[in-house]
Amino acid sequence: MTTAQDVSGRGSLTLTGARHSIAAMSADETLRRGAAEPRRPDRRRFPRHAVNAPVEIEWGSGTLHAKATDISLGGMFLKTTDPLWVNASFSARVLLAEPLPVDCVVRRVVPGTGMGVQFDRLTTELRTQLESFLRSLPKV
Repeated sequence: MTTAQDVSGRGSLTLTGARHSIAAMSADETLRRGAAEPRRPDRRRFPRHAVNAPVEIEWGSGTLHAKATDISLGGMFLKTTDPLWVNASFSARVLLAEPLPVDCVVRRVVPGTGMGVQFDRLTTELRTQLESFLRSLPKV
């Protein structure tokens, strides 16, 4: 990590990691932050809904099992101890009263916890089915 004085005198400029993410902070802010990092703004296009639904993931010649913990028109979070990697594509079935077959792309991985996936190529029929299901769920 490299730290240099900000020329404006407002604080320090911190460079970290291979991608050199840059964060400018005042001296007071640097002392206050400690272990708690500020939350990133939510960039989701659709509201999330709490759910507890089993999901079957078609992967290679086998089937992996996960649990959807939240879902939206854009995707869902799958709880699994063995998540796939970012940009991995797969087909899945969300096991609702009427199973929902979806194609997914992994967008975020939380090691040992699960993965956030984006729905890929939702047909009008599937979107209508999903919208109907989401209306019955509480928002997160």
